[in-house]
Amino acid sequence: MPVDSIKDRIIIANREASAVMETIKSSPKLAKDEFYQLIRQYILIKFFLSDEACTEDNIIELSELSIQRVLKISKGNLKAADISVHCAGTSSVIDKKVLLLLAIQKQLGIKFNPDETSNAETIRQLSDLIYRIKI
Repeated sequence: MPVDSIKDRIIIANREASAVMETIKSSPKLAKDEFYQLIRQYILIKFFLSDEACTEDNIIELSELSIQRVLKISKGNLKAADISVHCAGTSSVIDKKVLLLLAIQKQLGIKFNPDETSNAETIRQLSDLIYRIKI
């Protein structure tokens, strides 16, 4: 089935991401590596990235890659094209990470310590943090 619009892509991605979260919630005895793989899958779905095309584990780098691919712009042009920068000084890349963290908290019914999440730079670090809270 061809995806006709970005809205359709978002609907499909949200459905797939929710299914991953349901797997996490319904499997309380997941091993740490299985948990990591599911969190990674969730993030890649939310960021419209495929596992095959993505070897990166850094959340900011993945966020940049996601924005570049969705907007179809090169890395060098991302900063110039970032129209989201506002008076607080955050970029679309940072906003994307924050929205991801909010979505994870909401879907898993957990609360992050802001200091810990700001230090979680990779999917592995974020997964370990969530694992400690959730399991």
